[in-house]
Amino acid sequence: MLSTSDPDGDVILTVRNPTSLTRYRFATGVTDFLICLRCGVYVGATIENDRWMVLNGRLMDCAAELLARPTEPRTYDSQSAAERIEHRKRMWTHCRITPL
Repeated sequence: MLSTSDPDGDVILTVRNPTSLTRYRFATGVTDFLICLRCGVYVGATIENDRWMVLNGRLMDCAAELLARPTEPRTYDSQSAAERIEHRKRMWTHCRITPL
């Protein structure tokens, strides 16, 4: 998975057909992973009622540029749910999701 964010940026995700997007939560339950129901692609993930987001970089126009960068594998298994949320607020992009 190649996820990307810009803590200094903003993103508006416009959903043309809200019924084709579903949310999935793993065990900690702090993050909503947005999945396309038509093709199964991971679109991105959000926290706190869609206020912060990380995007699937492979879906962006600059995907080739992102894929050329060295990877930075990360694991957050030792963090509590509260620590994960605070970390994501610092590192993820401020977000707004709107229907078309």
